[in-house]
Amino acid sequence: MENKQKFKPDHTLKLMDQVKQVMRYHHYDYRTEKTYSNWIVRYIKYFGAKNHPKNMGKREIEDFLSQLATKENVSASTQRQALNAIIFLYRDVLDKPISEQIAQASCVGIRTTKSSKDRLGSSVHYEEGRMSHISSFVCNAHA
Repeated sequence: MENKQKFKPDHTLKLMDQVKQVMRYHHYDYRTEKTYSNWIVRYIKYFGAKNHPKNMGKREIEDFLSQLATKENVSASTQRQALNAIIFLYRDVLDKPISEQIAQASCVGIRTTKSSKDRLGSSVHYEEGRMSHISSFVCNAHA
């Protein structure tokens, strides 16, 4: 089996330019590049743009995702997209892999909006306002 060396961005560039460089190296779709970039910027701005993401970690990621669920009431798929963008940032750009525990812990907190619940009807079991079947599906399908 071939041992491929991981692409490393030019660390003299600004963070978002590094994100773009890695995405283009891996031939990400332009819309994915824009979406991930927007989530990364939102993540950084959520903490007042005072800390570089390399100095943040599990607690900040969980706080950000929790805020999306509770205050912004975004759908489970939107939360998963934000998580994927953040995982990309840490794993591929900063070379600071996020453990599986953060991905698993974040999936537990994924929630859906009331309109999603209404559309699904009674076929899904709800626990304390969370849709356990849907969140496990979303997490397992994209992990």
